[in-house]
Order: sequence, then structure tokens, then C-alpha cells
Amino acid sequence: MQRILPRACVPLAATLTLLMPACGKTNSKGNDVQVSKDNLVQPAEATGCIQGLVINGLTGDRVDLPAADQSTGAGIMVRVRDQLIGGASMAVKHDKNPLMKGEYSLCNVPLEDDFPLYVNVDGYQPFAATIHIASSIAERSAKANADIQKPLPTSVYNIRIYPVGTETQDLKVHVLYAATPVKGATVQLIPSDKNYLDRGAFLAPSNGALLTQSATTDDSGVATFSAAKLALGGVYDYVVIPPAGTARTATRVAGGLTVGLLAARGDHDAYTLDINLDDTSPTLKVVSESREPNTAGSKTCVFNRPVALVSGSSDGIFAHLTGAVSASLMPNVPGNDASETVSVALAADGYSITLTPVWNKSADLTKEPGISVSYTGIQLQPAAEPNLGERLMLADHCQLTVSLAR
Repeated sequence: MQRILPRACVPLAATLTLLMPACGKTNSKGNDVQVSKDNLVQPAEATGCIQGLVINGLTGDRVDLPAADQSTGAGIMVRVRDQLIGGASMAVKHDKNPLMKGEYSLCNVPLEDDFPLYVNVDGYQPFAATIHIASSIAERSAKANADIQKPLPTSVYNIRIYPVGTETQDLKVHVLYAATPVKGATVQLIPSDKNYLDRGAFLAPSNGALLTQSATTDDSGVATFSAAKLALGGVYDYVVIPPAGTARTATRVAGGLTVGLLAARGDHDAYTLDINLDDTSPTLKVVSESREPNTAGSKTCVFNRPVALVSGSSDGIFAHLTGAVSASLMPNVPGNDASETVSVALAADGYSITLTPVWNKSADLTKEPGISVSYTGIQLQPAAEPNLGERLMLADHCQLTVSLAR
């Protein structure tokens, strides 16, 4: 009896790839299978589902979900590129079994990719997050040659949403400068991606569904945010932008707050936040400086808080000339806690310092056109807090080399 040998696989020449079948793919009978466009799974066909439970973040109760509505965005939606995919209606099942209230199911989501999910329910803050459905599960053993494909890929995502205007009050932000209300300051509340009450294994939110809130301070320096737009425990970053032309305030002040929870804020009032533009940062800094050149060689630097010279540092303050021909400064006298080469003038309110060289022989700018003066050794600290231990070396924050020119 003649044995029929299997047909040998012949390497495919590049010019014959469209004419000859590929080798190595076989069906259940051991015959070669032609790989073509017709039997490949198209991306649109590779979809899966998500399902889970939506609860009230304050009470833990299941939320009665509205039917998905693409026109209004109500319910649960997943955006897949230019399409919105709505969750299946569970109303009938919920009516038959009240214990299923809050459960959802949403299918036809492409696999192995990230897509945004949105939950919109009247009376609750909008929720946004990112979901992903894997097409396979991990290898069952170290000897497995490939992952085991899921016949019906499904990922479970439980979701927590928070009611607005429940157990909340209007949030008032008082903006002050030197204990005086600041009118016209802009206060922004920038939502974070969490609520202080969040606990447990729930889908992590993103702030893509929440918008920044903005308010302007009134005559009493108060910016008000309505309780109806706030969720108890909501975590926000805030930014205060003073009105244009406000003297000696920071250009902006930033921080964080938690709505209505003293434990998270540590303040005296859960719905009042005081922002002092004159003393909000523990860091002493320069906010502006004079521009050189000038005929005197003087330099002025302005600070965000009143300053004073560090006690005992005056003897280390010096001026140095560069390019001098005949000009000279007064000689230094060591050990007298004073600077002979520099005149240091602090403003009465402490917000600025002016440095001027003390001449032994003044510069003749017609003969010394390239002359400049540099200042060193100026150590400052906050005037009202001499024991704070905070130090500012002025040379690190101001340009202290000044050219002399007419």
C-alpha cells in the first residue's frame, strides 16, 4: 500500500506571496489553512464589556441610574474615539430585583486599549475615569505557550459618586492684605482626582468631568462658591490672583483645601478660608529690582515681606570696583559691625533695600567709562520674625553688579 506523504512546505518567494498559501497554519484535520483577510478578526469585532456597581460616596447606598442618553450624556457612557457607547438599560431587572439597583453593564468596547468613561446622574458630581478591557488572562502555568483567550472579555469596575449640595454650605474665601480686604481678586477652585472620603477598591476618578470654578472677591474681600456645586470632602487646589496694581503682594498664592472637613483642613471653620497675601509664604523672596546702569552705582531690591539685616552681619558687607582708574572707596575698618564701603538704606516699611557705594574719591565717568561696582555680604531676614532662622543672601536673588553711566 502506497503511503501518501504530507505535502512539503515550500518557502515562499517574495514575488509569490500573493499566489501561494503560507505554511504552518493547520486545521483540526492537519491540513494547511489559507490565512486571508476574510478569516482575520477585525479590530471592530474584538470587543468586550464592563460591569459593576455605582454607589453614593457619602451614604454607601446604591445609586438609581438613569437610562443612558447620548444626547444629554446622562447615565454611564464610554467614549470610543468619535462614538459614545451607552450602558445597557437595567431598569426592568432592577424593578424585578431591587437588590440589583445601581448595577450597570456596558458592552461593545474595543479590547486592549484605554477609553474614557463618564457617569452623569442628576444631583451628583460628574464622574470621569479611564477603563481598559484585556483580551486574555495570564498564563495558567509556566509551561503555557500562550495566554488563554477570554471567550467573553469582561472587566469589573465599581464606581463611587458624590452628591452635590448635601451636608455642604457656601465656601467663603477671604482675601486680605495687611489685614485689609482685597477687592477684585480672582479665586479659582481646581478639582483634584479624589474625594477625602474615598476608601476601598473603586475605579480611580480623573478630573476630566469636573470644571475649575472661579469667583471674584467683593468689597469685603470675600469670594463665594455655592454649596450647590460642592461635594462634601471634595479635594481642590486653589489659586488666588490679586487684582492688577495691588502693591507688594505675591503675583499668585496657591494651596489646597477639602470641602467641609476640619480634619483634612485643620482650620477653625470648615467653610471659611483666609488668604493673607502679605504673609502666605514662609520663604522670603525678591519681587523686583532696579535696572542698571546709573551714575551713582546704586541698587534697589524689593521684597515680598519686610526685611532687616541679620544682626552682626554689617561688618561683612563690601563694595568692590572694577575698571576703576582713579576712583576709590572708603577703606574698610574691621570689627566695628559697620560697612565703610557701602551705604545700606532700608525703607521705613522694610520692603526694600538700596545699596550705594561710599566714595573716597568719586568716579570720573569721562575717564572711567567701563567702571562698575559689585556688592557682597548682604544677609537679610524677615523683620517681624527675627527668630525664624530664615536667611536670604541678596547676591543669590538680585543682580548686584551695577555699571556706572551717565
